[in-house]
Amino acid sequence: MDPHEFQRRLAEVTDALESREYLRTVAMADQLIAEVPDDAMLLMARASALLAVERGQDACEDAQRAAEIAPHDPKAWSLLGEAAEASGRNTRAQEAFERACQLAADDDRPSRLADLAWFMAGNRGPRPAEAAAKKALAANPQSAVAWASLARIAYRQSRLEDAATCIERAVECDPTERRMQLVMLELLTARRQWDDALMLVDQIEDGPDVRRLRGEIQDKKSKANLHMRMAQRGLSDEVIQQRQRKFGRSIYLRSILGTLILGTLAAGACVLTGVRPVMNVMIVGVLVGIMLIRTWFRLQNK
Repeated sequence: MDPHEFQRRLAEVTDALESREYLRTVAMADQLIAEVPDDAMLLMARASALLAVERGQDACEDAQRAAEIAPHDPKAWSLLGEAAEASGRNTRAQEAFERACQLAADDDRPSRLADLAWFMAGNRGPRPAEAAAKKALAANPQSAVAWASLARIAYRQSRLEDAATCIERAVECDPTERRMQLVMLELLTARRQWDDALMLVDQIEDGPDVRRLRGEIQDKKSKANLHMRMAQRGLSDEVIQQRQRKFGRSIYLRSILGTLILGTLAAGACVLTGVRPVMNVMIVGVLVGIMLIRTWFRLQNK
């Protein structure tokens, strides 16, 4: 292919990638790679787009090829680290991030150290992760990613106040840093600040991962609200049941007392009027039955 034509088409691919038209980027890169399969920049562009649409394995293959074609390019190794992490190959990811740090020039090394720190914070133990983050901060104290890495470590250890402090420092350095926003989102979710979390997720660069996070937060919020309503309702039902039991006992006692009084009056009337004892028992039985039926109906209507 003519070099000028290739550069023109490569520029179109990178423009689509910068515009976040990831599927279009992949489609255009596919066509161009079919004609020029060994250009590192082109492979890296497609790998970045594949990462954005959560095709980590395919992105890892492209990034690996790019690192082989351009073995001295720290960006290729850093991208390979991201792709390997996305595809679950953490050992390969750490090796790639470390290689990127070794190859980076002095002005680029702080950024590569921050990338390594972020990876370590999410995938390694707290001690090596904290050491990596502090090394990144030593290289650049104003690195939002390095502060976000420390926040991520603190969050994983349930040190929420320390995580919040580190996030504040990251915001001071760069309030638009996506990785810092993701840690802040985790912290807000842990604190059950659902509305704040949903407001933040709407400000983060859109993508499949963000849409998934939004769905998860909305689901957690709905479940939390449902649990709260059920708890409140359960408490109200308990109170109502207690009141019903108390009311039922009161009605029962009053019914017994009323039956005894009426039975006594009926027996006295029978004695005074000369009614036979058998009739006396029948009258009392009828009165008791009426009182019990009346009590039952009252309890059913409460």
